[in-house]
This record gives sequence, C-alpha cells and structure tokens, in this order.
Amino acid sequence: MVETGTSWCVVRTQGGQTLSLAKSLQEAGYQAWTPAETVIRRARRSHPAQEIVVPLMPGLIFVGWDKLTELITLSRNAMPYLHWDPEQGRHVTRGIAHFRILQIGSPGEGRQYARVSDRELAGLRQAEARAQVAVKRKTLRKGAKVRLAEGAYEGLRGTVEFVKGGYAHVQVQGWPMTVQVALHLVVEEVKHAE
Repeated sequence: MVETGTSWCVVRTQGGQTLSLAKSLQEAGYQAWTPAETVIRRARRSHPAQEIVVPLMPGLIFVGWDKLTELITLSRNAMPYLHWDPEQGRHVTRGIAHFRILQIGSPGEGRQYARVSDRELAGLRQAEARAQVAVKRKTLRKGAKVRLAEGAYEGLRGTVEFVKGGYAHVQVQGWPMTVQVALHLVVEEVKHAE
C-alpha cells in the first residue's frame, strides 16, 4: 500500500524491468510504487487468454524521498546477474536491475534530483484505479456469485445481473430488487475445488 503525504524521487529503468525493479526495491526496504494495470492477453494464439500485470508508465518508478541518499548509492552499485532456474528451464535475472534517478536542470547550472509530491501523483493513482475497474468489468459476468466489500451493502452476497459502465447490478440474496454497486466494491467469490 502507498502512504499518502510522501515526497517521491523518480527512478528510470528499462521498460521491461519496471515491475521487477519496483518489487526488488520494496524487498530491499524502500517505499517504491509504479502505476500498473491488469490486462487480459494471450501469450500465443493457441493459448487461452490470461490476466497479466503491466506498468502504466514503463520505465518509471516512484521511490520515497526519505531514502534518497541510500538510493543514490544503490544506483551506482546495482549489479543484476543471471541465474539458472531449473523450474522455468531458463536463465532469470536476480538482484537489483540497473537504474538511474531522474535529475532536472542544465549541467552548467547544477542538476538536482526531481522531487514529486504525493498530490502530483493523484492523477496516476486515479488512472490505475480506472484501469483495474475496466478489467473487472471485462471479467465479471452475468451469473457470477459476488460479495459486496464496502459501503452500505458490505458483507451481502448476491448474483450479478448485468454490468454497465462502472457499476454491477447485483441481485442480493433474499431481496426483491437489484442494487447498483460500483465495480471496485464487488468481490467475485471463487469456487474451490473439493
């Protein structure tokens, strides 16, 4: 979870390493965040579509400003390495990938590390939330058994009648009518194999 009221520095890396670097930085004790969305894609035409997480801004990660000094040191010493993973049958990258911290200003006048306030990231957080709702809209189908997570209907269970816009219309068990609930408040119940 991302804390609010924080200042951030901007870390740049290769687009394909965005999510793995953000995860590595979090595991190393840094507060790191990159906006991401879940998309439904096929790896190959013959394979079924599956949900995968991709960054909304490939190559950019926001890291808490309070550890800037340690982050500068880490950026100069980042040493990723290849490791053979027998389960996957291929080499995988381990360690922290190479990255740079974004600087602003001209070289003659002195460069400074870019500092971004939490308020300036509000639009990105909203875009990330909208992207998650869009995926839920695609995956939530008529007849799905759901639980309502928050708000006035918290804890109630029902069946999806239809999805329109950013809302699911749910027939709550024991109620004579459907209720309209924002998609981010609906949790699909997964049937467990017995």
